[in-house]
Amino acid sequence: MRLFLCEKPSQAKELAAVVLGKSAKRGNGCLEAGDDCITWAYGHLLKLAMPDLYDERLRSFSNIEALPIIPKRYLKVESDGAKDQLNNIKGLFRRASEVVIATDADREGELIGRELVEYFNYKGKVSRVWLQGLDKVSIEAALKSIAPASKTEGLYSAGKAREQADWLYGMNLSRIYTQLYGDKRAKGKDGTISVGRVQTPTLALVVARDNAIDTFVSKTHYHLKGVFQHANGSIDTQYVLPKSCLDADGHCVDKKLLQAVATKVEQATGHIDGLIVETKSEPAPLPYDLSTLQKEASKRLKVSVKKVLDIAQALYETHKILSYPRTDCRYLPTSQMALVENTVSAMASMDPSLNDVLPFLNLKHQGRAWNDAQVAKSSHHGIIPTSFAIDLSLLKHDERVVYEMVKQRYLMQFASDYEFERTELSIDCEGESFRAFGNVERFKGWKGLFAMDDDNDADNPKVKLPIVAEGDKVTCVSTDVGSIVTKPPLRYTEDTLLTAMESVANLVVDPQMKKVLRDSKGIGTPATRAATIEKLIDIQMIEKTRNKIVSTEKGRHLIAKLPEAITSPVMTAVWENTLDQMARGLVSESQFMELQHQFVTQLVEAGKQQIKERSNAS
Repeated sequence: MRLFLCEKPSQAKELAAVVLGKSAKRGNGCLEAGDDCITWAYGHLLKLAMPDLYDERLRSFSNIEALPIIPKRYLKVESDGAKDQLNNIKGLFRRASEVVIATDADREGELIGRELVEYFNYKGKVSRVWLQGLDKVSIEAALKSIAPASKTEGLYSAGKAREQADWLYGMNLSRIYTQLYGDKRAKGKDGTISVGRVQTPTLALVVARDNAIDTFVSKTHYHLKGVFQHANGSIDTQYVLPKSCLDADGHCVDKKLLQAVATKVEQATGHIDGLIVETKSEPAPLPYDLSTLQKEASKRLKVSVKKVLDIAQALYETHKILSYPRTDCRYLPTSQMALVENTVSAMASMDPSLNDVLPFLNLKHQGRAWNDAQVAKSSHHGIIPTSFAIDLSLLKHDERVVYEMVKQRYLMQFASDYEFERTELSIDCEGESFRAFGNVERFKGWKGLFAMDDDNDADNPKVKLPIVAEGDKVTCVSTDVGSIVTKPPLRYTEDTLLTAMESVANLVVDPQMKKVLRDSKGIGTPATRAATIEKLIDIQMIEKTRNKIVSTEKGRHLIAKLPEAITSPVMTAVWENTLDQMARGLVSESQFMELQHQFVTQLVEAGKQQIKERSNAS
């Protein structure tokens, strides 16, 4: 018997419709037809054992003498409520000649499936089917490419290593720091300190931003604008500040200097001493990955990034009109070109208004989004519509908005580039330099397909300059010395905090470390970042106030006490990068875990020493 192991019942139902057809019969925790059987988990049916299973002394959270707890072999036990389905799967494994892992096609899905194979010590053939979508076409394509499970061995290793590292952090560091900094007056969990490999550096990002705002001291700096009259029209310019008048932040704080320049040039004659006119093009933005979709959709819908993930998951799992959403890739494989016409046809059947757009598309156009090398760096391609058609009236409002965003972004890939003419000119007047920029739209391309938000043109605002030539005379008809008061950094919102979690390299000053982190995927994964933010809110380390993320007193107090090795996002980002390399077979699980063991041991021993010194002092 060939046994397919899915991650959840809804996934099994869609797979059964293709594999088993209408002859499927319901068994104990499975669906069967002929020599094929499909069963399912409910997420993780297994979990890592609690510390007291290794050492009875650790039944007490306050007993730190037995720390650190570093298992030689990590034990798995049944998750709550999993007993019946585990027994069903155990019986099916005994009958199976082949087990096909059909869980979600990512690191966590690999772990959910493979941990059951290992737990039940299954020795038969194990294969992997890689589901990019749950529509019929995607499933049929995946079934044609079932591969040996060895192909995704690295992904399983990375999943195990991630789970075990998180366990080490939680079970060791939460205990030691609760003894050091926990609230002894609080009862139960209210007095415990929760420390996590990803959550603590994320909290530290929020605390650092809040501290920067609280300690910010504003400064006033100045700029000079000049309006010059040319025979063909007026030109608004900005004075080019000499380096000699700039402070460390690149600002001019000497107002009198600019007032003197203004007096000098006003009503004076100058000339165009530099002119560059270029025709530029801008390709369509790449398809969404989960993070960019969460940031844009949360802003548009005014919902949490976790809510956007739930919406995307429903469009994938329930409605089957979206590809797998938990991806960190914005590119598409060239093989997807073969599905373009069917996909666009399905979209047009759901929304006839697209027939007005189709004449402006070239469905054979293979732009920058189709990049096999970029797709190879990830487990999944970018988020795109599937070729499955439904009645769009069945979608909730928020689901429709997210689907339209993905659909429009996909169709933009087949449109021409946006083209504009950019002009840069400089004026010399009494030995002082002024500069002006102009942008004139030449061809709308992809920007003309759909109604665009105003901020889409923020990078290339439409400013038309008069026709000029080098050497032309101009007269300065007015000047204005303006002031700008520097503002503190903005509070994080969920979308900007996601960006910070992704872009750790931007937070690092050290050039060597910045280079190491340049290709890092940040802290956490696309699938877990939203949940990390939600957890920090739940344990009252941060709070949402008018859509802003702010650290609580409890959160600030904790970050002030913890060592930088735990609060810095740098180490976590490096380790996340290492897990990614492990998934691709470039790093061994044992190497990674040995480093985790050493790291946690050092922190625990340092914490125990602090407790001893505090006890001696009292």
